[in-house]
Amino acid sequence: NSNFSTGKTFTGVPINDAAIPMGAARDQVSGSPPTYFVRTFPTNATTSGTTLAKSPGDFDSAYSFVDINDAGLVVGNGLIGGSASTKLFAGYASPTTIVATYPISAPALRPQLSADGKIVVRNNVNQIVTYAFPSPVPTVVAGAAGGFTSVGRAPGISKEGKDVAFAASKGGKRGIYSSLLTPSGPQTFLAAEEGSGGVVTIDDLQRIAV
Repeated sequence: NSNFSTGKTFTGVPINDAAIPMGAARDQVSGSPPTYFVRTFPTNATTSGTTLAKSPGDFDSAYSFVDINDAGLVVGNGLIGGSASTKLFAGYASPTTIVATYPISAPALRPQLSADGKIVVRNNVNQIVTYAFPSPVPTVVAGAAGGFTSVGRAPGISKEGKDVAFAASKGGKRGIYSSLLTPSGPQTFLAAEEGSGGVVTIDDLQRIAV
């Protein structure tokens, strides 16, 4: 349909497990400057996509990485303020909610969502953090205070929102760490030594893939 017409470039296309599965994407329309959209698309293709955010207005430009959970909550990030800052945003529809704002020096975020609306990212100060949407208050899962000298840019979170996995280095051990999100705070352990530092995901059976 017209959502896939010439001149559009789609990136970051996750899909959920809703009764009618929905996909989400950042798409870029050719122009000077280009126009960026974050949209959802029903996989049965009976209706057109729904725009959650676009440039100009919601951001100057949008990064490639988005995610969507089974409830239809979408998370993404983009540049704002004359491309001076990066905003992490989420929502079910337009307008979306700003969850966090980071300086432009922050790397492109790769947010992931759980079914209960927890967002996990690596922030601008080398921490793995979660946000319980729509709260802007982060919970630190891993960082320097916990002995980590570095953490990977692409953490994953389980569907139930109970476990976070990420690549990291701590105490001379480099690998994949798993953190159980308990009421008393994250409980972290080394799941596999010598990780690659790449993208980390967790399936419904709590199995970690890198």
